[in-house]
Amino acid sequence: MSRHHNTLTMMGYACVFVILAVLQAISAQDPPGPPPFLKDAPEKCRSPPHLKNPNECCISEPFFKEADFIECGFEKPGSERRGPPDCSKQNCILKKNNLLKDDESPDTEAIKRLMDKYIEKNPSFKSSVEKAKDCLREDLPGPPQICFANRMALCIGSVLLMECPDENWNTTDDCKAFKDHMTECEKYFPK
Repeated sequence: MSRHHNTLTMMGYACVFVILAVLQAISAQDPPGPPPFLKDAPEKCRSPPHLKNPNECCISEPFFKEADFIECGFEKPGSERRGPPDCSKQNCILKKNNLLKDDESPDTEAIKRLMDKYIEKNPSFKSSVEKAKDCLREDLPGPPQICFANRMALCIGSVLLMECPDENWNTTDDCKAFKDHMTECEKYFPK
């Protein structure tokens, strides 16, 4: 498997779907228009940048095995499916890696330990992974129809992508345009 293919991180498959679901939920609101937190955002920040697979922009080692994603029913990035994976798929990944509590909710302490191990193996990601730990809180923003496990995956994936170390950033034109878009627009989204 190529290193470029290994860019599937903990949020690899899920992040693309959840980002699209959040933006679809925003655009499908009644009455039409952006949610209150986007009322001051320029038009281009109200939709995702045009990029087939943002996960290819930050070259990183995976948190989980690709086989786990496949066994849990995730589709490959770039497939036609839209919206977030249902919680059972996200929980399947967490369960396979002993990251769920008995009540089937994400075990944030176990996830922190996993993230610490990731830092040990990938020291260039220390700063971004430390920032991503802020995503391990139940009051994360996002549409209520998206479960905590998916909101957490979106948050962690977004932080790791936006805080990708320069030496790990893919310098294609698409990835540069994506980073420019996200840098310009991130100030309009709740933290």
